[in-house]
Amino acid sequence: MKTPMEDLFEWLERRYPLTEQIKDTYLEKEAAYKSKELLIELEDWDSTCGDGCCYNYGINISINGEQIEDEDGSNPHQLLKAVLNKLGYTNVQVEYK
Repeated sequence: MKTPMEDLFEWLERRYPLTEQIKDTYLEKEAAYKSKELLIELEDWDSTCGDGCCYNYGINISINGEQIEDEDGSNPHQLLKAVLNKLGYTNVQVEYK
């Protein structure tokens, strides 16, 4: 599977002649991109209201220590979309089969 940088590089290469300096800069950026660590933390939570009639639960989602706000991760579809949106993907479709 190609990274977004690889796709961009191939697109640019097809349309514009790239100098060696540009190619070297790309390769440096790509190496940094591939070596970047990503820590996704999932923490279960639950709560019961004062009179005990209501019970809620979910999962707090954090990426590299930063919690994703307004997402409780209560189902896989929501959890995947929240993580991918946080990583910069804007048009995420998740299908159950």
